[in-house]
Amino acid sequence: MPHKLIVTVARLRQEGWPLPRFRHATERKHSGILLIREEMVDDRHVNVARLVDLETGAEIEALPRLFNVETISQTAEEMHLTGLERTNDLGRTIDHAQEWRVAFAGTTTTE
Repeated sequence: MPHKLIVTVARLRQEGWPLPRFRHATERKHSGILLIREEMVDDRHVNVARLVDLETGAEIEALPRLFNVETISQTAEEMHLTGLERTNDLGRTIDHAQEWRVAFAGTTTTE
């Protein structure tokens, strides 16, 4: 049976600006299954990271997708991803720098 990696994701930036370290402890963390895939976005191939719900497989809307994702560092316990978070404001699409701290929480088997 295949295994899926369960993770907890914390955002390290807000609208492109780094969050102060004291905010890292109070920011909401999201748990689920991390998916990173190459997709066509704006007529080009980019790596896109998203977090999906463990039970339903639906994308977790509270954590926007991370475009042009790259791994900054990785240990046995966690990894840091960087990329662009896309938001819509008054009909404009805005890309902000974003970083995710991804902590490994365990695995689950699928049928």
